[in-house]
Amino acid sequence: MRKDLNAKGLPNKKMNADVYKERRVVIDMIYRAKSLLRANGIDMPRVDVRITDREVGRTALGMASIGGKSIWIPCDQLKKSYLYQVVLHELCHALWGIGHDKRCKLMHPNLQSDLTPEIAEQLFVKYAVKSKKLALVTF
Repeated sequence: MRKDLNAKGLPNKKMNADVYKERRVVIDMIYRAKSLLRANGIDMPRVDVRITDREVGRTALGMASIGGKSIWIPCDQLKKSYLYQVVLHELCHALWGIGHDKRCKLMHPNLQSDLTPEIAEQLFVKYAVKSKKLALVTF
């Protein structure tokens, strides 16, 4: 196994000026999501962002460590119109450990072409509110 593979088995791109610019695209979307949550009274923790190369045979649009506050986005996805929805999807995995759900347009394992950014944001906030309520329950 190659030593430069990340935890998800993808090669992280080496950081340089170009990769910082690529990473900034995703970070700006995370700031947008963070502002959205803040407007709903929810604080969002820091999320690590890594830009990866895509290896042959890999089709994931993005990946996250479930509940681990890290996301990986392949560089070939950075200019796609659906990237914001992918980032919100991966944030749900990384922040709250939410798994795939074929009944939900945001958390469906496959990209849903009829998912608008507005609906994605509404679903993202619903997951955040639900997760916040569950965190407040004490046993």
